[in-house]
Amino acid sequence: MKARMALAILLLGTMILNLCCTPSGSITEEPEQASFHTVDLCSVYASAGMEHIFETEESVYYLCSTADNDYQLFFSDKRDKEWLPLCGKPNCPHTTEDCSSMLEGDASNKVWLYGEHIYYLIGTDIDGTSALELWRMELDGSAHDKLCAYFEDRENTGAAYAYEWYFHNKYAVVMYHLMDLERGGFTTETYRIDLSSKDLKPVRLDIPEEISLGNPIAGKGSDLYCVCGTEGHELIKADLDAGSAQLLCTLPFEPDLFSCMLKDGSLIFAEGWELGKILRVDTESGMLSTIASAEPQTRRWYYPYGDYIFGSNTSSVPSLAGTEVSDLSGNLVIELPHSEGEADITISKIIGDFVFGYERGAANYDPTALPGWYLDIKELGTDSFGWHRWATDD
Repeated sequence: MKARMALAILLLGTMILNLCCTPSGSITEEPEQASFHTVDLCSVYASAGMEHIFETEESVYYLCSTADNDYQLFFSDKRDKEWLPLCGKPNCPHTTEDCSSMLEGDASNKVWLYGEHIYYLIGTDIDGTSALELWRMELDGSAHDKLCAYFEDRENTGAAYAYEWYFHNKYAVVMYHLMDLERGGFTTETYRIDLSSKDLKPVRLDIPEEISLGNPIAGKGSDLYCVCGTEGHELIKADLDAGSAQLLCTLPFEPDLFSCMLKDGSLIFAEGWELGKILRVDTESGMLSTIASAEPQTRRWYYPYGDYIFGSNTSSVPSLAGTEVSDLSGNLVIELPHSEGEADITISKIIGDFVFGYERGAANYDPTALPGWYLDIKELGTDSFGWHRWATDD
C-alpha cells in the first residue's frame, strides 16, 4: 500500500511535458538537464544487463521481459521494497499493450534514466527499412513519447542492417552495422546521441575501423571503456565528448563484462573464476598489474563495486556455495555460507546501497524475473548483514 501511495505522489509531482518532434530529430522544448535523479553508476555494465536497473533517491526501477517477449518496467519504493508495475492507471491489469509499464517495440532490455525522464531506443521497420526510434517517458510511467527516428532514410542496397545500442551518462551510443551479403564482411558506423541537447541528431564518431565500442565495461562522465576484438582482449578508451577512441592496451585475458569497475584512475578487474586474480589497469598508461592472486575457482571475486568485491556461487563448485564479500585487495571481509534447505541466491545487479539477487533452483532459474532478494551494503560490519527479501506483488 505504501508503495502505491509513493506512485500516486510521483504521479502528482511529475510535470507532464508536451513534445514536438520533427523528422529531423529536433524538439522545440528546452534540452534535458541532469538533476538529482541522475545517478552516476561509474560503470555502464551495458552488455551484462546493467541497464535493466536504475534508481532515484526514493525508488528503484527494474526492466524485465514478459512471457510474450515484451518489456515491462517495474518500480519499488526503497523503504517498502515491493515491486510494482510502473503504471498509475486505475483497474489496469498490467498485462496489455496500453499499460504504462509496457514499453513499445523491442527495447532490447535497455532503459536509461537521465535528468527527469526515462529513455529507451527500439528497433523498428519504416517502409521496409530498418530504423531506430528514441522514446522518452515520465518517471511515473506516463506520457510515452517518440522523440525521433534514425536511419529511416537509408537506401536499401541489398545489404543487411543490424544495430547495437546502449546508454552511458548523457549519451546513447549506437553501432550501425552494414553487412555485405554478396562480398562478405561488414562495416560499422558508431554514433552518439546527446540526451542533454535540444538537437537529438546522431553524431558519427571519427574512430578507427578496427576499434569497436560494442562491449562497454566501465565509464564515468564522458570517458567510456570497452573491450573488442575477436577474442575480446583489446581494451579501448573512448571520449564521447570529443568523439574519439584509442587502443589503451591488449589484455592477456578476456574479461567478464560485469567484472570491471572504474575507480581512482584505474580499471579494477575481478576475475576469480578463470584466472583467480584481481587486476588493475592504469587508465592513462594502460599498464597492467596484479593486486591479488588465488587458485582459480577458489575465491568468489566477481563483482567489484565501491570499496568491495561481491561474489556468489550456486552449486557449480560446492565448496564455494554461498556469498562472499572481499575488499579490493582480495582480503575476505565476510562470508555467508549456503546451507541445504536455505534459499539458493545468486547475485544479479548492484546499484546504490543494494546488491540484488535471484533465488534459483536446479531448473527454474529465470534471469528475466524480478530479483526477490537483496543485501544492504550499509549493513556491512553489523549483525544485520545478510540476504533479505525484496517482495514482488504476487
